[in-house]
Amino acid sequence: SDQDVRVTAKSGTSEKMWMAIARYTDESNQIYARAEDGSINLYKFVAGVFTSLGSYSGSAFSELRLVVSGSNATVYADGVSRIAVSTVGDVPSGTKAGFGSNNSYTRIKKFEVY
Repeated sequence: SDQDVRVTAKSGTSEKMWMAIARYTDESNQIYARAEDGSINLYKFVAGVFTSLGSYSGSAFSELRLVVSGSNATVYADGVSRIAVSTVGDVPSGTKAGFGSNNSYTRIKKFEVY
């Protein structure tokens, strides 16, 4: 299913690692955009196989948006497209979405799924 996932961090937390997750089925099947230190990486897990789909390096931002439509994925930072992949191949078909962090310092202000 198509998903539009938006995660907004509190001001000053963009240097911490945080993620927007789409098409989540389980730990082995998902697509996610990971933000850290102003950089973004787009990944997919399909049947436990990890694949990097693209990356962007820039300045700090507070909103991370991951849009997955069909086999296309676009990642936005504060409303500006930063990674666009026209075909992500065998994408997970899960219907769950979420956000994540690898530490207790990242403070999430808002989480939205469309």
